[in-house]
Amino acid sequence: DNVNPGQTELCGNDIDDNCNGQIDETLSIDPVDCSIFYGFSPFQDSVWTIDTSINYAIIERRSPVLPGFTVTGVNGAAKNPVTDIIYAIVKVSGVNGRVLCTFNPTDATMTQIGNLGDNFSSITFSPSGQLFGVTGDGATVKETLYDINPADGSKTLLTALGNGADGEVICYNPDDNM
Repeated sequence: DNVNPGQTELCGNDIDDNCNGQIDETLSIDPVDCSIFYGFSPFQDSVWTIDTSINYAIIERRSPVLPGFTVTGVNGAAKNPVTDIIYAIVKVSGVNGRVLCTFNPTDATMTQIGNLGDNFSSITFSPSGQLFGVTGDGATVKETLYDINPADGSKTLLTALGNGADGEVICYNPDDNM
């Protein structure tokens, strides 16, 4: 019976949510839809597509692809407000430190920008497109704020943030411009 024709297919629940005869089929998602956001795992090769309009349902899980490398995790991601390009801190096998990449949500591909040379834990953009990053556990210099060039991944030390045990997350709040 077609109970909910036209509904969004929820991947991984073994139900034909949209009544098209296919169970958990791959979705074609508009990557600029404001109700869609992406979650990454720092411990595995996973990116989840989450739809806020349907109770924050995980609608797709994919493996990010970086040609020539094996992705083993993604520590942080941020969208450049000037270019709308999504950047990510990627852990890849055989590379020391983390790699700065761009992320294409249409096909989950990554493009390497540069090697950050240390264990970065998170990134964020200012409204003008300036990229900031913070080092985390396992970094040579823990809990340190850097300015990162989004064109090549080069970094400039800005300031130490803590003593190595307080946390390693940075974000921008447009409400108070902090």
